[in-house]
Amino acid sequence: MKFKKIVIALIITTLLYGCNNDNPVSMEDRIIPYTIIQKGHFSVNEDESINETYLDYENRSGWSVLVDQMERVNFEQSEEFRKLNFDFENKILIIVISETENFCCSEIKINNVYRDEDRIYVKFEVGAPGTEPIRSQSYVLLEVSKD
Repeated sequence: MKFKKIVIALIITTLLYGCNNDNPVSMEDRIIPYTIIQKGHFSVNEDESINETYLDYENRSGWSVLVDQMERVNFEQSEEFRKLNFDFENKILIIVISETENFCCSEIKINNVYRDEDRIYVKFEVGAPGTEPIRSQSYVLLEVSKD
């Protein structure tokens, strides 16, 4: 998990500072406002889970592909996501998913959301797992403006 975060940080750093530019844009200037619209966790079985990641969706069809994948992991939770009322015309939906843990329920802390040209990056941390012996994954749903 820490290795993935280091790799993501290195990629972001390379993308942001790797190119020569007479007027480089600072990381602080790339921060965009976001709103947390939902957070929680879902239980998963031994065979199925979703990789730790963050993904952004600009339309319902892309979101539906993830929901279909989630249906194999947790049908009840996927139905809640399928019924999500979201304004894809004006907003981008972002989901952050933690790695699978054997004890429920860790918390995901969003540090910042950045936009670099046409890409969105989320810097986040996952807290320690809880004490309840339930195999689960935590998630956070965010929204950002398309403009």
